[in-house]
This record gives sequence, C-alpha cells and structure tokens, in this order.
Amino acid sequence: SEPFYKRLLGANQWPDGHVPTLRPHITQFMDEMEVLSRRIMSYLALSLALPRNYFDDTFGDCPNVQLKICRYPPVEVNSECKGNDDSNGFGVGAHTDSGYLSLLLQDDVGGLQVQ
Repeated sequence: SEPFYKRLLGANQWPDGHVPTLRPHITQFMDEMEVLSRRIMSYLALSLALPRNYFDDTFGDCPNVQLKICRYPPVEVNSECKGNDDSNGFGVGAHTDSGYLSLLLQDDVGGLQVQ
C-alpha cells in the first residue's frame, strides 16, 4: 500500500486568469522555503548532537511541501465579543499541522497561539 501522505498530493489550483503572476512568485517562495526548511533541520540535528544530514533521508529528493496562504482582515473587538473567543474575528480554529516542520509568518498584530 502507498504511504499515507500520498493522499495529500495533487495538482494545485491556480487563479491564473485572475492573478497570472501568483504562480511563479509562490513557486519561487515555496522553493526558497524548502531550502530554508532543510537548513533549519540540519541545525536542529546539530543541536541534538547528530550529524548535520541526519534528517535528509526523511525527506528524500521529493519532499511533500505544503503551503497555505491566509490573510485575515483586521477586526475591532467590541465589548459584546469579549470572552467569546470564537466571536473575536476571523481565524483558523484549533488544529494540528500535518507537516514535519511549520514555518509561520507572524506580524506585529499577534493572534497566533501555539499550544
């Protein structure tokens, strides 16, 4: 039987007709994030007193790289919403990332919570 992660593989959906420059920019970004991720994993290996290339075989030549692009508009929290976390604005509910390593861009507004 195939590895479980194979169910996540498939063609990306690109809005080429509406944003023709998105695909090349995102593809380049994903390539750069793969390089950064491999570098971070080598540093993690070294920090654990393991050989620098310890995690390389885990990813092989064709790692399962995933990218989720989300942007939520700023929201003002009003007194009616305080205390009700689900009503404080837009967001992604509690979840577990399926990847080996998650790289997140956090701005100065905050909101990201890791448990």
